[in-house]
Amino acid sequence: MNTRIRVVYLFLAAVAVTHGQRSGSLAADARSAWAGIAGNVVKAAEKMPEEHYSFKPTQDVRSFGQLIGHVTDANYLFCSAVNPEKRNPPDAEKKLSSKTDLVAALKESVAYCNAAFERVADAQAAAPVKLFGGEKATLSVLYMNVAHANEHYGNIVTYLRLKGIVPPSSEPRAAAVRLYFDRAHGELPVPAGMSELAKKLDLEIVAVEQPVSAGSIDGSRLLYFRAPSKAFTEAEKAAVVGFVKKGGALLLVLDEEKRQQLSTTGVNDLISPFGMRLTPDTAYLPNAGAIALAGEINRANREIPYDGGRAVEGGTPFAFQLDKQGNPSQPYASWKKVEGGGRIVVMAEGMASLFMGSAAGQRLTPATGHPDSIYFGKDSAIFMEEVLSWLVTGNA
Repeated sequence: MNTRIRVVYLFLAAVAVTHGQRSGSLAADARSAWAGIAGNVVKAAEKMPEEHYSFKPTQDVRSFGQLIGHVTDANYLFCSAVNPEKRNPPDAEKKLSSKTDLVAALKESVAYCNAAFERVADAQAAAPVKLFGGEKATLSVLYMNVAHANEHYGNIVTYLRLKGIVPPSSEPRAAAVRLYFDRAHGELPVPAGMSELAKKLDLEIVAVEQPVSAGSIDGSRLLYFRAPSKAFTEAEKAAVVGFVKKGGALLLVLDEEKRQQLSTTGVNDLISPFGMRLTPDTAYLPNAGAIALAGEINRANREIPYDGGRAVEGGTPFAFQLDKQGNPSQPYASWKKVEGGGRIVVMAEGMASLFMGSAAGQRLTPATGHPDSIYFGKDSAIFMEEVLSWLVTGNA
């Protein structure tokens, strides 16, 4: 590995450690860094026309196609050190030449690395893996790949510019997507942690204390009702239902009856037109925890907190409270796609939406309710990121 890669790698690793000490999620930082650079390289490969894949600024450097092949091969080299399914580099730099073949191979290598990044949690960050004849920390190897891809994206940018093409990272950004955060029905302020997610997903969070109406929600993509405790009027209910039917997205989170009463709020009237319903409180199991299963919304299984709440009926369940044996039981969260483009997610307990939970939390250990209580469920942040992404963009 050459000096430039080592310098970039050490810089990125230092940034990750510093940020990880603040946010408590080194693995999540690594996934975010990888998603950013992998996305830019793939978009660049797609933007460059076929006829320029053989382009070289000078004869002693790689062609554009060879650069894409080189990044592809490196993805397998680094990520096979972490993935249990070992795959050798396909030698794309030398064996592939067409845009179609190279873009396909690049995307496949990115998917392979996605799996590597997904399987690493903070607890495994320092676990040793073999690379280049020695042992290195797992997270170090992943950041080496991030650094390597960043280095060659710099080359790719130059090639694109020489052909008059704007690189993906320099494209004008679209206007932020408006997230309507309701404060008119007794909800608490926007949870800590939402600001960071909003930056990642390019969301503009607008907290609104006035009643819901067609006018107040105009221009929004997502309506977020997080633990409302006051009644919705019939006019408000009609506005929300109409918004979803016209293609808007809705996220409804409720907690236990002692905090938010179904009969008082009338929130089931917001979702019953779409075949969904929140149940009354279910049997209490202390610090039971929940699991969101990989699928439509979540890229991998996510451990999330659950300590007393309800169940969701209707829609497609994707997260479940765990029973005493640790198996998925009652539906904790469900999604629904509505004709016309609307999307709904309903959650029956509020801890994940507050970004609570910890890798140190032990299931079925009664919590005191004190701020220092440790709850099971280490993945609240990435779970909420994937839910919001699915609602506002259709992607997880």
